[in-house]
Amino acid sequence: MKGNRTVQVIVGILMVIAGFYCIAAPGSADVVLMWIMVGALFVSAIANICSWNKRRKAGEANGWNLAGAIISLIIAIFLIVNIGARFLSIVILMYIIMGWMVVMGISRICMAIKVRKDPILGRNWGVMLVMGIIMVLAGLFGLARPLGAALAVGLIIGIDFVVCGFNFILGTTEE
Repeated sequence: MKGNRTVQVIVGILMVIAGFYCIAAPGSADVVLMWIMVGALFVSAIANICSWNKRRKAGEANGWNLAGAIISLIIAIFLIVNIGARFLSIVILMYIIMGWMVVMGISRICMAIKVRKDPILGRNWGVMLVMGIIMVLAGLFGLARPLGAALAVGLIIGIDFVVCGFNFILGTTEE
């Protein structure tokens, strides 16, 4: 269990650092998320193309898998080289993040209500409840005004990462 605790503290520290970065530069959080998604798409496509023949011989892949990997690679390259496509993907990503914020906010509210009487997990139930309410409100605001919410997303994600990171470090979460 000590190894799990060490990993939990390391994850907590990384979340706090990432949170403070998002708070310090909230506008860049959206761009960083988009680049992470494009990078993951690119690497996944290359890996699937490179392993396709071996997977096909093992009966684990067919022509559709190769076609999907090639299309994924083309989309990734298109997003890397086309500024307009990157902007559009950021806008789409904003809507996805806003929906995620509403769902996660509701989840946090429910979890706060559930753990408030627990002697260990309930220590920070009020912070969890407030964070959930803020996430729901920010998500709804962002769905109504996605461009104005771009900066708020980085800020809210940053605050959430800091709170969750400290919860990991203090050992008050089971995530």
